[in-house]
Amino acid sequence: MKKLLTLFFALAASITFASATIYTSVLIDGLCYDLDDETLTATLVNNKEAYKSLTSIVMPDTVVYNEQTFDVTAIANSAFGYTYNEGITQFVIGNKVQTIGEGAFRGCQSVKSFVIPNSVKTIGSNAFYKCYGLTTIVIGDSVEYIGAGAFYECDALSSVTFGKCDPMFGVDLFKYCTSLPVVDGIRYAGDYLVQATDKSQTTYTIQPNTRWIGNRAFVYCNSMTSIVIPDSVSFIGNEAFQECEKLQSVNIPAGVKYIGSHAFQLCKVLPSVVLPEGLTYIGVQAFSGCAAFTHMEVPSTVTYLGNNAFEYDLNLTSITLHCPMDTLPEGIFIGCASLDSVVVPQGVKTIDQYAFMACSALTHVELPEGLKSIRQDAFSECPALKEIELPASLDTIGQYVFKRSASSLICKAITPPRIHEDAFAYGSMHSLRVPKQSLEAYKAADVWKNFYLIWPIYGEEEEAAFAGWTKYDNAHFDNSCGMSGETFNWGIMIPTDSIRGNKLTQVALFETRYNSSEITLSVVSGGETPASGQLLHTESFMPEGNGFHIIAFENPIVIDPTKNLWIYFSEGTDEQPAAMDYTAGNPNAQWIGFGTEWMNLQGQWSSPFVFMIRAHIPSTEGVENVQNDKAQSTKIIRDGQILILRNGKTYNAVGAEIKN
Repeated sequence: MKKLLTLFFALAASITFASATIYTSVLIDGLCYDLDDETLTATLVNNKEAYKSLTSIVMPDTVVYNEQTFDVTAIANSAFGYTYNEGITQFVIGNKVQTIGEGAFRGCQSVKSFVIPNSVKTIGSNAFYKCYGLTTIVIGDSVEYIGAGAFYECDALSSVTFGKCDPMFGVDLFKYCTSLPVVDGIRYAGDYLVQATDKSQTTYTIQPNTRWIGNRAFVYCNSMTSIVIPDSVSFIGNEAFQECEKLQSVNIPAGVKYIGSHAFQLCKVLPSVVLPEGLTYIGVQAFSGCAAFTHMEVPSTVTYLGNNAFEYDLNLTSITLHCPMDTLPEGIFIGCASLDSVVVPQGVKTIDQYAFMACSALTHVELPEGLKSIRQDAFSECPALKEIELPASLDTIGQYVFKRSASSLICKAITPPRIHEDAFAYGSMHSLRVPKQSLEAYKAADVWKNFYLIWPIYGEEEEAAFAGWTKYDNAHFDNSCGMSGETFNWGIMIPTDSIRGNKLTQVALFETRYNSSEITLSVVSGGETPASGQLLHTESFMPEGNGFHIIAFENPIVIDPTKNLWIYFSEGTDEQPAAMDYTAGNPNAQWIGFGTEWMNLQGQWSSPFVFMIRAHIPSTEGVENVQNDKAQSTKIIRDGQILILRNGKTYNAVGAEIKN
């Protein structure tokens, strides 16, 4: 301390930088300043010895030192803080001050009023903390930020007047300011709603000119069922309505620009709210745990969307994000167990970690072109998400992204994206569709090469070729089957209620890479099994492998639309020619045979299977054929007997485990 005093009583002490000189602890007319000769600004700083005898301070707008004039633009942190200044009864803040530092007047117990001039933009945290004598404060027009606890425990404060400012607020701004007026169970600091003082009310009437609902204003108001927010409100603070467990009705006025962190967290019975166009800020976990939400729309004006904003909204089935963003926030939809479809907005370059984790009903995700990175666990534990299409722009996939999730991917990236070795942990890697020119690159790339089947993406013309086809598949390969020692047959039955015409023009099947022997096609009308009806057509062909093989008939086969139509294929090697899917789809697409014996796989396991076979029967009624395309995925193995591999164990046709 003696050293500090010695420095102070010296004519001046200075620190010289390359571009500016900062004069520190310069005493001018009884007040102490730090001076910057580059910006010609002065900051009023702490000096206990200089101020201990003062009773009234009127700050100048400018000071002169070394023949230079400096604007006094700031009051430093703790400049007059703590108890040594109890003698100061009046303090006039200068008209050029822009910043009032943290704890600047902390504990100034004798000052009864402050006027914050229009020049001030920032009031630091705890700036007027425990100013027990303070009764009145006037806040100017230009304040942009008031820090946490700025007026904490000013228990004599009874009058607060705000100018035209619209600042951001820290927490506990007027906490324990017990002399502020209370109206209808709510305490106010001028236009600022501080808190509900009576938490037992079922409804509250907010004063019509209220501009800000403060942090924690209605937290734990467990009896409140409804509240009407006046149109004058622009700010809803952090935790404002947190854990209002019975809140069923709330309006968000058109003028609200800010909804703070945890603002409506755990409002469990609050139905979906309408967020106004003009809203710019949604804080962290703002609507998390709102279990009654079913749909949300985030307006285009939102520039900040906090992490976990909608986490564990258990009944949220859909959400529309109109707002532009570079990053889909961390954990934004984690645990939204009813969310079934999401369109990630254009412009998103990163899906942050845990974004869709444990969205157990999620079946469809549309990702934008321009997406670069999907981070850890983004889609982990999403068992209903069987397939996802990755854009050409993607270059990074993190750890556990598809943990117990998508087993089939369409990846449009020409160069295989960097992928963590545990991206598919505890899951399956069945089918990967990639650009034709990149097929060999993916087959050679680490992790990607582990997919059970890697095959090309169909072009638009190839996809269009199947328009109007009746199909029993989900349009991608997941499984294969076969046997050894005798003829193996597999096929589908198209029931009469799926037939809209009387001519079969084309048949297609998905061939696996495991077959290179001749296959025979048979078309049968009626009968209880594929081979028991009337044989309409038969022919043989050589398979091509890894894709749909189309057989077009030179003369369309005339069929009877009043009878079930059987289409089946046969081969007699020890290879696996047939592509299958594990599915909840049509049970007539589940027939296999050994020699001349046929069996329906329905009932052999807890869920049925379908073969990936399609038939084109042009409609005579002007409507498309029925599309049977429900599907799930598992890996099927056939080699002499019917086997199924589940969770690392092998079972036979009647479900008995086979010990290896």
